Amino acid sequence: MKLSPLSKALMLGMAVALIGAAATALPGAQGLEENVGLDWLFTWRGSRPAPADVVIVAIDKSSADRLSLPNDPARWPRSLHARLIEQLNMAGATVIGFDMFFKEPRAREHDRAFAAAIERAGNVVLFQWLHKETIPAGNAEIAVERLDGPLPTFARGAAALAPFPLPKVPVKISQVWAFKNAAGDVPTFPVVMMQLHALPAYNELRKQLLVLRPVEVLPEAQEVARTHSAVALIHRLRQLFNADPSLASAVRMPNERVTDGAERQLLQALLGLYRSSDSIYLNYYGPPRSVTTIPYDEVLRRDQAQSLNLRGKAIFVGFAESRQPQQKDGFYTVYSLASGLDISGVEIAATAFANLLDGSTVKPLNLAMQLAVVSLWGLVIGLIFRLAPTTVAVPTGIGAVAIYLVVAQTQFNTSALWLPIVVPLLWQAPLGLFAAVFWRVLDTQRERDHIRRAFGYYLPARVVNEIAKSVGDVRAGGEVTYGVCLSTDAEQYTTLAEQMAPRDLGALLNDYYATVFRPVKSHGGIVSDVIGDAMLAIWAGARPGGVLRRRACAAALEIQRDVEAFSAVRRKILATRIGLHTGEVLLGNVGAMDRYEYRAVGDIVNTATRI
Repeated sequence: MKLSPLSKALMLGMAVALIGAAATALPGAQGLEENVGLDWLFTWRGSRPAPADVVIVAIDKSSADRLSLPNDPARWPRSLHARLIEQLNMAGATVIGFDMFFKEPRAREHDRAFAAAIERAGNVVLFQWLHKETIPAGNAEIAVERLDGPLPTFARGAAALAPFPLPKVPVKISQVWAFKNAAGDVPTFPVVMMQLHALPAYNELRKQLLVLRPVEVLPEAQEVARTHSAVALIHRLRQLFNADPSLASAVRMPNERVTDGAERQLLQALLGLYRSSDSIYLNYYGPPRSVTTIPYDEVLRRDQAQSLNLRGKAIFVGFAESRQPQQKDGFYTVYSLASGLDISGVEIAATAFANLLDGSTVKPLNLAMQLAVVSLWGLVIGLIFRLAPTTVAVPTGIGAVAIYLVVAQTQFNTSALWLPIVVPLLWQAPLGLFAAVFWRVLDTQRERDHIRRAFGYYLPARVVNEIAKSVGDVRAGGEVTYGVCLSTDAEQYTTLAEQMAPRDLGALLNDYYATVFRPVKSHGGIVSDVIGDAMLAIWAGARPGGVLRRRACAAALEIQRDVEAFSAVRRKILATRIGLHTGEVLLGNVGAMDRYEYRAVGDIVNTATRI
């Protein structure tokens, strides 16, 4: 059954769609999309402004030099951190997070000053170390993750403790943990910072939750701050929203006349936080130090600290060098610089916090949606490449790819929606084009074969090949060559035709022609013309020679024998007269307007026919 062009296009589209879906479902496909597709989206987008409500206080070599301190922050007197906390709180910071691990005691008086400053502030989050251990269990071992906290004298006064696990192997950091399941669903550093930063909006959330779930007992914001129970509150809220995912959509934004825009944003950030999955994809703001960064020593200088605009801001304190040779805590990301400078761990934490704050975490499609996108795209590409001629299909396909890229980039830029890039553009589009072109080649070859078979009954093979290849104008003249003409004529054919029914006569003639054609072909000749009971055969060559004449004569003798055998079998005497002549002859198409025939023209043709 011959397929229509639309059926072929649909078949190709479905094949490309299925291949794309299968490629998307492969185990390594998501990693490839992350390492290539997501990188391209970030690169094409470029940098974007970070929220003003998050600030990094950078511990770097420049600050150490200006403070006349060693370039090893572990050796800095912790009384400096106490002064930093006081200065930040005086400037109006909402929460202060130290991305540093204070495990070992140092000078007692400095440690006491630091501990006192933490307790007085009531808004300091300290880093916990998350490490893996293996525990023997019979003949096997179980891997567990344990939290190792800072010194108890610091931990007691802290508003919260939180880990921020990042891989130390050289892999690209595209996502971070929001909640670490293996460690007891513990909230990570950015999440705890967000909950404390959003305490002004928490009371509104609490009020609505108590209406939606009257049986719940949730502490007020002041109690959370006083009892340092932010982590416990996060656990409780996460349980509530996980148990009933519709709860987040049931919470209403308060009237704008009642709350200001900042509180509404914080409430939205809290709802986004508890709707998020265990891990979040980071929507980076740009290369290192894209998040507002202030050197450590600038905050300590009272005159400058008073001019710093830190009111209502969340502060992240940690290592953040501006030059690669001094970097101690860098991680490879899409925005790592050619100089080798990576984004610091504290800036990654601040980026995660900022993403939660402005609701801009990268949102990858789930597997079902990815399969739907690549399947639809494959169908469209298949239809374009198969239906349109190749000269049109290629630019149209390029245009479709460009449109897909524009849509994907626009969605990424405006709503951080991450559409697949690698499979649709690097696999499906080239595959669809190659398959369509290859299929067209097969169809063309098949059509040429059909032409050869059809015209082969009427024309010589060389002429058929030229027609199949569309070489030149088939109506154009011919060529003069040396040839031998053999003409046959059946005696008393007219009388025989009068005695037989047309159908029987046609069957007889077909068998007769098969008898006289066979010797011609077996001896290298071509049947040029058939009229009634007469046949004209030709042996053509570049120059006169005995070979052609011998072949023609051999064919004539064989025709004579075969016709006698034919007449004996069919009991119809078709005695055949044969004429032979040699000389120059014109081989080509003869005719006019819309009627042409391929034949031999020349005196030797007429002579052979008369003989």
